Amino acid sequence: MRQFKCHFLVVSMFLAGIFLSGCVANSGNYGRLVPDDEVKKTYENNTVDPRYNYYYYGTRTFPKAFIGISKDIELVSDFWEPIDLTPEILHNWIWLHANRYSWNVHRYGSRILTQTGKKIGVWYSLESWKQWTTIKMLPGNKVHVGTPEGGDEDRLRRRFSGFGILDF
Repeated sequence: MRQFKCHFLVVSMFLAGIFLSGCVANSGNYGRLVPDDEVKKTYENNTVDPRYNYYYYGTRTFPKAFIGISKDIELVSDFWEPIDLTPEILHNWIWLHANRYSWNVHRYGSRILTQTGKKIGVWYSLESWKQWTTIKMLPGNKVHVGTPEGGDEDRLRRRFSGFGILDF
């Protein structure tokens, strides 16, 4: 029995070492989203910051998320659409979301950070996409921001769509 415990411990430590080294090796050029209530409040006060270029994901009427990227950083993406964001558009997006998804009262604001923790943008969405989104820093002051997919809305849709409860 003692020998089994020893082997189990050695194998467990070996696997943990491989896992951790893989995480460290892959973390080099990846940034992250960090929840921030101030970012959320700024968006919800219909404030458009001139330091950012703005983009949305989804339809123009009902975007799933919208982001602001520092003007000195180039967004590389085939999915985020650029927009000349105004306080009126921002107000309509947030108001439409609040009334379209009355069952979902959560809103999320986040800072977009580089791998070193430098703020390069802001994010707003109805759902917490941070676990589904990747922020990858590219050479030459470029960033790739992954799209928000697979979050709470999709899980709820799958859960209730067969019952005719949620049809959207």
